Amino acid sequence: MRNLLRFLLCLSLFGTLSLKGAFLSAEPRTLYKPANIATAKENIELYTWARDILDNWKKNAEYAMSKDRAFFEMMLEPLTPWPFYGQSCPACVGKQSSMGETSLYNWDVHEPDKIVCKYCGTVYPNADYPETGTLTCPEMGQVFSYYRTEEERVHPDDLSGKYAFRWASWPVHTSFSGVIRAKKAGWCVAQILPLAKLYALTGDIHYAEQAAMIMDIVADRYPNWLYHSYNGTFADCPPGEAAAEIGRNPRAGKFPIETIVTAFPGLHTRDGYATLNNGFWGAGRFGCSGSDGGMILNMAVAWDLIHEARRSDGSPVISGDMKTRIVNDLLIAGADDSENWAEINNKCGPGRAMSAAIGILFDRPASVRRAIEGFDALMERSFHFDGFCRESPSYSAMHLNLMRNIPEILLGYSDPAGYTEPDGSRIDSFNPFVEKDRYRLAYESMVRMLDFNDRFPVIGDTHFGSGIDPIYAEVLVAHYDHSYGTAAMLNYALGASSSEKGSEYALWHRPRIEANADEYGKKFESEWFPGWHVSVMRGEGFTGMTSLYFNGYTHGGHRHYDTLGISYSALGHELASDRGYIWDDPRNAWTKSTLAHNIVTVDGGNQNAENCHSKLGLFGSSLIAEVTEASANAYEQCSLYKRTTALLSMVHSTSCALDIFRVRGGKNHIYSLNCNGNLSGTSGLELHHSGRSIKWLENIQAATPEGTFSTTWEHGGMYFQMIMVNPVDTLMIADAPGWRNNRGEALNAPPIQQVLAERSDPEGYSDFVTLLVPYKKKRGTTPVTEINTLLYEKGPGNIALEIVHNEGRNYVFSFEDSKERSFGPLTAAGRFGYAMFDTSGKLTGAYLLEGTELTAGGEGITLDQANYSFKVSSVEGRTFTLSDPIPAGLDIRGKTVIAGETGYAVMSSTRNSITVRNYPAIMCDSVTVLDEGTYIK
Repeated sequence: MRNLLRFLLCLSLFGTLSLKGAFLSAEPRTLYKPANIATAKENIELYTWARDILDNWKKNAEYAMSKDRAFFEMMLEPLTPWPFYGQSCPACVGKQSSMGETSLYNWDVHEPDKIVCKYCGTVYPNADYPETGTLTCPEMGQVFSYYRTEEERVHPDDLSGKYAFRWASWPVHTSFSGVIRAKKAGWCVAQILPLAKLYALTGDIHYAEQAAMIMDIVADRYPNWLYHSYNGTFADCPPGEAAAEIGRNPRAGKFPIETIVTAFPGLHTRDGYATLNNGFWGAGRFGCSGSDGGMILNMAVAWDLIHEARRSDGSPVISGDMKTRIVNDLLIAGADDSENWAEINNKCGPGRAMSAAIGILFDRPASVRRAIEGFDALMERSFHFDGFCRESPSYSAMHLNLMRNIPEILLGYSDPAGYTEPDGSRIDSFNPFVEKDRYRLAYESMVRMLDFNDRFPVIGDTHFGSGIDPIYAEVLVAHYDHSYGTAAMLNYALGASSSEKGSEYALWHRPRIEANADEYGKKFESEWFPGWHVSVMRGEGFTGMTSLYFNGYTHGGHRHYDTLGISYSALGHELASDRGYIWDDPRNAWTKSTLAHNIVTVDGGNQNAENCHSKLGLFGSSLIAEVTEASANAYEQCSLYKRTTALLSMVHSTSCALDIFRVRGGKNHIYSLNCNGNLSGTSGLELHHSGRSIKWLENIQAATPEGTFSTTWEHGGMYFQMIMVNPVDTLMIADAPGWRNNRGEALNAPPIQQVLAERSDPEGYSDFVTLLVPYKKKRGTTPVTEINTLLYEKGPGNIALEIVHNEGRNYVFSFEDSKERSFGPLTAAGRFGYAMFDTSGKLTGAYLLEGTELTAGGEGITLDQANYSFKVSSVEGRTFTLSDPIPAGLDIRGKTVIAGETGYAVMSSTRNSITVRNYPAIMCDSVTVLDEGTYIK
């Protein structure tokens, strides 16, 4: 490994040293290749939306095109930009704005020397809020000013940060002058690539000249911009040396203490050295989010488009000192900085794409291989084998957006003529879209996970309200021929015909396609995602818009402590909810906690943070019932932590959900449930004010229920009723935080009401059995008139219920074995079953999963076996090859096959193989097919 690293380093150095003699092709070779340019020109010729994009670029470029060099030299100041992160508005912080927001200030290029708080309208700089603090980097001769809070000015000798504004876990200073400086520089840098693209599509040399001129000034400033972190910490040394040190000693270097300059001495010191906060993750010369890889990438792509531009007299737009400065002091220097960063994470994509572009432009095969290695590692480490992100839906979007340019740049790459690796290998006509099928699955996952409103499930750190984006369909259309990548699906995502609407990606990549918007029917299915360990039950046979998510995912980056949590939307409304992403805010301590979720908390603590994972037990789907059952090692003290959640067809084919949570171990168990809106009523409870104090919760009321009780929320013209069947010791109702983001707009969001059902058992046994019933407000009363426990076995937690409603009686059971039992009118042997009877007592529908019988009066379901197990001899693609034959006549299509700790839907089978739907099969010794049956009268 060391020899390989030395070899790659030598190649990198060779690329740098031989730069001046490197061959520069006149034809663009990075993000926008000749084929992309030709596609864009054709789209402009054919479609109004494409012409609108070009016209908008031209319009936006007018101001930059009207300015001379002196203007841009004024805008691009030599002093290092200040970070955008963690800023606060002293005029309205805690009232209208949150402390430590990122996009806090509005800025206008026509009034470049001021910023305006987007909440309260206060203009800065402001005499009422002077920048009395200074931060000095004596070695590099730079001095920064910042605002000190009133409390800091009262206590000038206290430099601990106690009285400063805070962001995440750090004290952070706001610098109005610094933010203005960063805004001005950011605007200038943002002009370069659009100008270069305009040149590529119009041939107007003036665009190339202006882009080159601005890039030249950036190249002049870049060597003097210091490495700094997003909490206002600076490295007082040459920036290239700072980057190299971070690379030598990840994660944040080992600098002499005096080199790391912060307003809070000791903030980033260790045993005799200092760190630059958390290194490349939050540091750069220009920006502070994943090094400067993205900025250098844009400069490299712009260079690719304009570096061979010539005026009508044949003179080059870029030559001499300008060429040397841009290449050596900006492009190569920036690339060398970023290539010190070896980590794979959600911010590294632009830096790896930058390596691809720099490697292609300047014949640096080691840089190209860094990009390929990064792309491979991102897919392997950041996405499960089914394409779902290991972090959250929002972070899946972030990953894909930031890494999208890597495969686009690499497409078609070949090593320089005559180049080979030490083993004699080389790369020719590389196609990453074919090489990495998980990339296709990642884009498909962005569609598969959507709820009925085309929004992402609010799982983990996911922004509430985020959802479908046509870019996912665009990439599939451009590079794949697949059912989820059809032109009609693109039209659906666009909300219009592809001939009428398009994005910039479409401009460069979308082939000419013809499809009507109504050709695409949503292909969303109820399914268990085998790598992500999340199920979505959609009520395929029910009316109304329904999504019940069962979150069996494992903890990781940006995860909440809620393995086996649920969220439930029905009849078009989000009901049992998750607060989502509060970003790097102290309030995230609540929103990520187990107690904040719809789940069971054991002994008052969060679930295990390390190595927590779930194991699928059951998954099945029919026209009248769908069910997911999984267990997790969420608490060390628990021998069992298992949830069974079923979506059941109810009155008028609407849905309700049965939720059974079995816990064995620990001393105290709290079942939590919350809903948007307000609690409107209770039944079976006598509430009183409680003396309990639970952090983040207010107005706690309590009751000691006698048997079955219910609570009802009201939200958006809906009622949502929770009926808890089993006894609990204490029922608490509390006001819980209602905010769903960290921005000022949500700062004073009204609370939501959370129910917390508490049980203590000397043996550590708890079985929480709950029915969740949504119904429209106009109905006035719940459709469920009575619920009765017909069978309960405490040890295994076996349960059978009768649900009485105004159209009949339904029966549902959940057992830990398939032993035959009788209750009500039913005889049942199986793990899960549901039966529906009309008012006359006639069986109208039944569903049985992993069982052999569910009958009433001789009618219903009988199966030969509850399940079928087969040894696996080999696995390839989506197919398990079996050692034993499947019994003749057994049809297992559509049924669930359990493999290891997960499961799949069976697509097809032969006598000795099972092919699953959609996702790669995992290696395992054996598989089990869960038999199921449906009866519809």
